[in-house]
Amino acid sequence: LKKLEKLPALLQILPNIREVHVTIDEISLPELDLRWVEPLAHLTKFFLRCFNHYWSLEEISSLFKVLPIVEQLSLQISSQDSSFVHCERELFNLLPKSVQEFNFSLRYYYESVDEIDRQALLTARFPMVCLLDDELDQAVIHTIPYRFPLLNITTRMAKQMASADNYRTLEKFYDYQGMSLAETLPIVTRAARIHELDIQCDKTETTASSRCAKTGRIFLIWHS
Repeated sequence: LKKLEKLPALLQILPNIREVHVTIDEISLPELDLRWVEPLAHLTKFFLRCFNHYWSLEEISSLFKVLPIVEQLSLQISSQDSSFVHCERELFNLLPKSVQEFNFSLRYYYESVDEIDRQALLTARFPMVCLLDDELDQAVIHTIPYRFPLLNITTRMAKQMASADNYRTLEKFYDYQGMSLAETLPIVTRAARIHELDIQCDKTETTASSRCAKTGRIFLIWHS
Protein backbone atom coordinates (compact mmCIF):
# COMPACT_ATOMS: atom_id res chain seq x y z
CA LEU A 1 0.00 0.00 0.00
CA LYS A 2 1.16 3.56 -0.64
CA LYS A 3 -0.48 5.01 2.45
CA LEU A 4 -1.34 3.67 5.88
CA GLU A 5 -4.74 5.36 5.59
CA LYS A 6 -5.65 2.78 2.91
CA LEU A 7 -5.34 -0.15 5.32
CA PRO A 8 -8.90 0.15 6.77
CA ALA A 9 -10.40 0.13 3.26
CA LEU A 10 -8.37 -2.95 2.34
CA LEU A 11 -9.57 -4.83 5.41
CA GLN A 12 -13.18 -3.77 4.83
CA ILE A 13 -13.37 -5.15 1.30
CA LEU A 14 -11.79 -8.48 2.27
CA PRO A 15 -13.90 -9.64 5.24
CA ASN A 16 -13.18 -13.34 4.66
CA ILE A 17 -9.42 -13.04 4.18
CA ARG A 18 -7.34 -15.55 6.12
CA GLU A 19 -3.81 -14.19 5.67
CA VAL A 20 -2.56 -10.62 5.07
CA HIS A 21 0.94 -9.29 4.34
CA VAL A 22 1.14 -5.50 4.08
CA THR A 23 4.14 -3.25 3.45
CA ILE A 24 3.82 0.53 3.57
CA ASP A 25 6.91 2.53 2.64
CA GLU A 26 5.66 6.08 2.26
CA ILE A 27 5.57 8.55 5.15
CA SER A 28 2.19 8.59 6.87
CA LEU A 29 1.18 11.29 9.36
CA PRO A 30 -2.57 10.84 10.01
CA GLU A 31 -3.52 8.50 12.83
CA LEU A 32 -4.81 5.10 11.79
CA ASP A 33 -8.61 5.01 12.05
CA LEU A 34 -10.15 1.54 12.22
CA ARG A 35 -13.43 2.48 13.90
CA TRP A 36 -15.53 1.35 10.95
CA VAL A 37 -13.74 -1.94 10.27
CA GLU A 38 -15.59 -5.05 11.38
CA PRO A 39 -13.53 -7.71 13.19
CA LEU A 40 -11.99 -10.13 10.71
CA ALA A 41 -13.48 -13.44 11.77
CA HIS A 42 -11.27 -15.62 9.56
CA LEU A 43 -7.87 -13.93 9.59
CA THR A 44 -5.24 -16.02 11.40
CA LYS A 45 -1.99 -14.61 9.92
CA PHE A 46 -1.18 -10.91 9.81
CA PHE A 47 2.08 -9.21 8.79
CA LEU A 48 2.59 -5.44 8.71
CA ARG A 49 5.76 -3.48 7.96
CA CYS A 50 5.32 0.27 8.33
CA PHE A 51 8.40 2.21 9.50
CA ASN A 52 7.50 5.69 8.26
CA HIS A 53 4.81 6.39 10.81
CA TYR A 54 5.11 7.10 14.52
CA TRP A 55 2.78 4.46 15.95
CA SER A 56 1.03 4.95 19.25
CA LEU A 57 0.03 2.10 21.53
CA GLU A 58 -3.57 3.24 21.10
CA GLU A 59 -3.35 2.67 17.32
CA ILE A 60 -1.91 -0.81 17.85
CA SER A 61 -4.70 -1.54 20.31
CA SER A 62 -7.31 -0.56 17.71
CA LEU A 63 -5.59 -2.83 15.18
CA PHE A 64 -5.67 -5.77 17.57
CA LYS A 65 -9.43 -5.31 18.04
CA VAL A 66 -10.09 -6.16 14.39
CA LEU A 67 -7.88 -9.27 14.62
CA PRO A 68 -9.76 -11.32 17.22
CA ILE A 69 -8.57 -14.79 16.12
CA VAL A 70 -5.13 -14.00 14.74
CA GLU A 71 -2.60 -16.72 15.59
CA GLN A 72 0.56 -15.54 13.83
CA LEU A 73 1.12 -11.81 14.26
CA SER A 74 4.14 -9.93 12.88
CA LEU A 75 4.73 -6.17 13.17
CA GLN A 76 7.67 -4.03 12.03
CA ILE A 77 6.99 -0.46 13.12
CA SER A 78 8.50 2.80 14.48
CA SER A 79 7.40 4.80 17.48
CA GLN A 80 8.12 7.52 20.03
CA ASP A 81 5.54 6.17 22.47
CA SER A 82 7.24 5.01 25.68
CA SER A 83 4.27 2.75 26.40
CA PHE A 84 5.94 0.15 24.19
CA VAL A 85 9.10 -0.06 26.28
CA HIS A 86 8.38 0.52 29.96
CA CYS A 87 7.99 -2.06 32.67
CA GLU A 88 4.19 -2.29 32.60
CA ARG A 89 4.30 -4.37 29.40
CA GLU A 90 1.09 -2.85 28.05
CA LEU A 91 1.70 -4.22 24.56
CA PHE A 92 1.52 -7.80 25.81
CA ASN A 93 -1.61 -7.10 27.83
CA LEU A 94 -3.33 -5.94 24.63
CA LEU A 95 -2.41 -8.92 22.47
CA PRO A 96 -5.37 -10.99 21.28
CA LYS A 97 -5.64 -14.14 23.37
CA SER A 98 -5.51 -16.24 20.20
CA VAL A 99 -1.90 -15.20 19.41
CA GLN A 100 0.46 -18.17 19.41
CA GLU A 101 3.40 -16.59 17.58
CA PHE A 102 4.26 -12.91 17.97
CA ASN A 103 7.08 -11.36 15.94
CA PHE A 104 7.81 -7.72 16.73
CA SER A 105 10.44 -5.23 15.58
CA LEU A 106 10.29 -1.64 16.82
CA ARG A 107 12.50 1.30 15.85
CA TYR A 108 12.14 3.44 18.95
CA TYR A 109 13.13 7.11 19.12
CA TYR A 110 13.80 7.98 22.76
CA GLU A 111 14.45 11.15 24.72
CA SER A 112 16.21 9.26 27.51
CA VAL A 113 17.51 5.71 27.44
CA ASP A 114 16.06 5.31 30.93
CA GLU A 115 12.64 5.08 29.29
CA ILE A 116 13.51 1.56 28.15
CA ASP A 117 13.13 -1.20 30.74
CA ARG A 118 15.39 -3.76 29.10
CA GLN A 119 14.90 -6.35 31.84
CA ALA A 120 11.11 -6.17 31.54
CA LEU A 121 11.38 -6.64 27.77
CA LEU A 122 13.69 -9.63 28.15
CA THR A 123 11.44 -11.41 30.66
CA ALA A 124 8.15 -10.68 28.87
CA ARG A 125 5.83 -13.37 27.48
CA PHE A 126 7.55 -12.95 24.12
CA PRO A 127 11.13 -11.97 25.09
CA MET A 128 12.72 -8.96 23.39
CA VAL A 129 16.24 -7.59 23.12
CA CYS A 130 17.24 -3.96 22.73
CA LEU A 131 19.95 -2.73 20.33
CA LEU A 132 20.94 0.86 21.19
CA ASP A 133 22.57 3.71 19.32
CA ASP A 134 23.17 6.44 21.89
CA GLU A 135 24.46 8.90 19.30
CA LEU A 136 21.17 8.84 17.39
CA ASP A 137 18.96 8.33 20.47
CA GLN A 138 17.42 5.32 18.75
CA ALA A 139 16.88 1.71 19.64
CA VAL A 140 15.79 -1.33 17.67
CA ILE A 141 13.80 -3.62 19.93
CA HIS A 142 12.80 -7.04 18.63
CA THR A 143 11.46 -10.37 19.75
CA ILE A 144 13.89 -13.27 19.82
CA PRO A 145 14.52 -15.12 17.69
CA TYR A 146 14.32 -12.49 14.96
CA ARG A 147 11.93 -13.93 12.35
CA PHE A 148 11.91 -11.19 9.74
CA PRO A 149 13.93 -11.52 6.50
CA LEU A 150 15.08 -7.86 6.56
CA LEU A 151 17.13 -6.00 9.18
CA ASN A 152 18.08 -2.32 9.05
CA ILE A 153 20.33 -1.12 11.90
CA THR A 154 23.39 1.05 12.56
CA THR A 155 26.97 -0.07 13.22
CA ARG A 156 26.61 0.48 16.96
CA MET A 157 23.47 -1.61 17.05
CA ALA A 158 25.10 -4.38 15.00
CA LYS A 159 27.88 -4.75 17.58
CA GLN A 160 25.24 -5.62 20.17
CA MET A 161 23.80 -8.53 18.20
CA ALA A 162 24.14 -11.57 20.43
CA SER A 163 23.61 -15.25 19.67
CA ALA A 164 23.60 -16.38 16.04
CA ASP A 165 20.55 -18.48 16.96
CA ASN A 166 18.55 -15.24 17.16
CA TYR A 167 19.13 -14.33 13.48
CA ARG A 168 18.86 -17.59 11.53
CA THR A 169 16.03 -16.33 9.28
CA LEU A 170 17.75 -13.05 8.35
CA GLU A 171 18.22 -12.85 4.57
CA LYS A 172 18.81 -9.15 3.83
CA PHE A 173 20.69 -6.45 5.71
CA TYR A 174 20.42 -2.75 4.87
CA ASP A 175 22.95 -0.35 6.36
CA TYR A 176 21.25 2.51 8.16
CA GLN A 177 23.92 5.17 8.75
CA GLY A 178 27.12 4.07 6.99
CA MET A 179 29.65 1.33 7.80
CA SER A 180 32.77 -0.24 6.36
CA LEU A 181 32.89 -3.73 4.88
CA ALA A 182 34.77 -4.92 7.99
CA GLU A 183 31.95 -3.70 10.20
CA THR A 184 29.48 -5.99 8.43
CA LEU A 185 31.25 -9.06 9.81
CA PRO A 186 29.27 -9.18 13.10
CA ILE A 187 26.11 -9.38 11.00
CA VAL A 188 27.35 -11.94 8.50
CA THR A 189 28.69 -14.25 11.21
CA ARG A 190 25.35 -14.17 13.03
CA ALA A 191 23.11 -14.75 10.01
CA ALA A 192 23.61 -18.12 8.37
CA ARG A 193 21.03 -17.48 5.61
CA ILE A 194 21.96 -13.91 4.71
CA HIS A 195 22.50 -13.37 0.98
CA GLU A 196 22.10 -9.61 0.50
CA LEU A 197 24.05 -6.72 2.03
CA ASP A 198 23.29 -3.13 1.08
CA ILE A 199 25.77 -0.84 2.85
CA GLN A 200 26.87 2.80 2.77
CA CYS A 201 30.63 3.01 2.30
CA ASP A 202 32.89 5.34 4.27
CA LYS A 203 34.38 7.57 1.58
CA THR A 204 37.38 8.42 3.78
CA GLU A 205 38.63 4.85 3.87
CA THR A 206 41.60 3.75 1.77
CA THR A 207 40.74 0.06 2.00
CA ALA A 208 38.73 -2.00 -0.46
CA SER A 209 35.54 -0.15 0.40
CA SER A 210 36.97 3.04 -1.14
CA ARG A 211 36.39 1.51 -4.57
CA CYS A 212 32.79 2.63 -4.31
CA ALA A 213 33.71 6.23 -3.43
CA LYS A 214 31.99 7.61 -6.53
CA THR A 215 28.61 6.24 -5.51
CA GLY A 216 29.15 5.93 -1.78
CA ARG A 217 27.26 2.65 -1.81
CA ILE A 218 27.94 -1.03 -2.37
CA PHE A 219 25.40 -3.80 -2.89
CA LEU A 220 26.48 -7.40 -2.47
CA ILE A 221 24.56 -10.61 -3.18
CA TRP A 222 25.91 -14.07 -2.58
CA HIS A 223 24.68 -17.59 -1.91
CA SER A 224 25.97 -19.47 1.10
